[in-house]
Amino acid sequence: MPLSVPSRDKPLLKGLATRPVAELGAILEALRSLEPSTVSIKKLAPKLATASPLSEAESRHLLQVLFTLHSLPRVGIVEQEEVVPELIAAIKDKEKPVITDEQLSSFREFISAALRDDGPLGLLAKGSLLVGSQERLLLDARILTDLRPVFDDSEISTPGAFIALHSLRLVFDHGGEPETIQINLDKKDLRQLVETAQRALSKEDALHDLALRFNIPHLETED
Repeated sequence: MPLSVPSRDKPLLKGLATRPVAELGAILEALRSLEPSTVSIKKLAPKLATASPLSEAESRHLLQVLFTLHSLPRVGIVEQEEVVPELIAAIKDKEKPVITDEQLSSFREFISAALRDDGPLGLLAKGSLLVGSQERLLLDARILTDLRPVFDDSEISTPGAFIALHSLRLVFDHGGEPETIQINLDKKDLRQLVETAQRALSKEDALHDLALRFNIPHLETED
């Protein structure tokens, strides 16, 4: 199946293809110089913008596109050697700006080099694939809270009291299909959830600090 470039990405890619060769070289060098302690597109974008002719918005967009292109072969959508030819074919159209053969050649060299370097984005793509390989992936979480009336056995015209009830609703992906589970909670359960989540975040921070000591990037896939 031919690679389809989303309409939101085509202006960025065509804009890159029409940039001077020197600017493409500067962008490529900036990409290669990224050595973050934390590998996250959100945190890489300002670094790329500082070191290249791109704005921060353009940098973030380019990083997202490169991340996607890194990921496609790993999930079996397209073969590695087909990524660049398919991308070139997708942006070579009659829509303005029209890209010359010379510009296409320069862009092909740029994008090939950007994808050849297994740097921060390659690591991030591999890390995301590991996350996605889990059997169940959380899609959404909500806690619904309401007051329920409690009636006295001998008097039902007016509630004798009210009680607050909470319902945790989890939507998760299971084998490509969304599933939902609902769990009733009380205040003690909510506090336990908060404490457990905070403990998990603290453990991640501790592991991040340990990785820093050994100069190993910490992958964040929250982007």
